[in-house]
Amino acid sequence: MAPSEEAVILRGGMLVGTRGLGNDLSVAEAPQIEALVRAGRAGQGQRVMRYFTGDGKERPLIFTCSVGPGPKAGVQVESCEGHGATFQNSYIAQGGQIIVSRQWVGPNLGYITVQTLR
Repeated sequence: MAPSEEAVILRGGMLVGTRGLGNDLSVAEAPQIEALVRAGRAGQGQRVMRYFTGDGKERPLIFTCSVGPGPKAGVQVESCEGHGATFQNSYIAQGGQIIVSRQWVGPNLGYITVQTLR
């Protein structure tokens, strides 16, 4: 967490939440998607993204997603749709770890790009 109490929360390179950014992502749950990306396989699954509302409650949004090969070798693309929104996340995984990604935080925050430095 930054001194300003802003945070992007990752688990093994997969976005799971934000804090202090406004319109925060309380938690993202996508176990099937995460397993597919880490294994480098194609398939489908659900992504549940829970957002804090103005009254402090969580609002879940459920998306139907598919994972498949991207435009370049080694890149996987997750395409999701639901609640009138569509988005695409892209990942590069090595040895089961996500080392580079572009992931959607939400309709108000847009995308973040994450790269693991060694």
